[in-house]
Amino acid sequence: MLGKFSKRRVWVLLAMVLMWPLPLVAHIQMLQPKPRTLLQKIKPCGATTVPKGTPVATYTAGETIVVSWKETVPHPGHYRISLDPEGENDLLDPPNFTALYTNPTVLLDGIADKTGTTTYSVSVTLPEFECANCTLQLIQVMTDKPPYGDGNDIYYQCADITVLKPPPGCAEPPGDVDASATLSVTDVQCAIVATLWVLGNEVGDPPACLAGDVDAADVNCDGSVNVSDITLVTQRVLGMPLDPAGDADGDQCPDSCQ
Repeated sequence: MLGKFSKRRVWVLLAMVLMWPLPLVAHIQMLQPKPRTLLQKIKPCGATTVPKGTPVATYTAGETIVVSWKETVPHPGHYRISLDPEGENDLLDPPNFTALYTNPTVLLDGIADKTGTTTYSVSVTLPEFECANCTLQLIQVMTDKPPYGDGNDIYYQCADITVLKPPPGCAEPPGDVDASATLSVTDVQCAIVATLWVLGNEVGDPPACLAGDVDAADVNCDGSVNVSDITLVTQRVLGMPLDPAGDADGDQCPDSCQ
């Protein structure tokens, strides 16, 4: 028989075992991009106790990205990938097992479940909009847990991401500020006038020489029109190659524009 001291040790050890947190059993786990949390039972992102965090990945509007995840506990059904640019309130559940593309946030739906446990990688094209801290959602809709709607039909995973505006690209030829299809002193003059207009607080209409809006004079694509743009246009008109530090492929279009 156990002595009094030994019994006490047994009870202490038993209490420690009961209090020790059980390992989290994830039925699905988003691998890329990294999920906000491994919790996945509460809509729309797995847990209400885990707030949005710092974006874990940065993409470009219109870019085709790869979303990958692992199914660790097999269930029949399908998967859906959605993107909410302004939080997560628009990440709504489908109304039934078979409903697909039921709201505008859905990017790809009806992704077929595979047999057993396996890893999925799916290409998804992002919409043509920017968002600083948007929510990419993956859900697993299961068909083996009727009745639908009792809170036991869907698992949720979310990743916080950033989607940026794509680079504007270069005119053809690069430096052709006035869209004349040729490079000449007129492009230099137009770049100077545009810079002066910006420095003068953009009073009145943009210079008429510009092709479109004033962004046409942002030749180095840094988001502003200034003397550096005039310098680049002048180089192009004189036939001088751009510095390889800013034009690694030597196509005379700054890397920041591509």
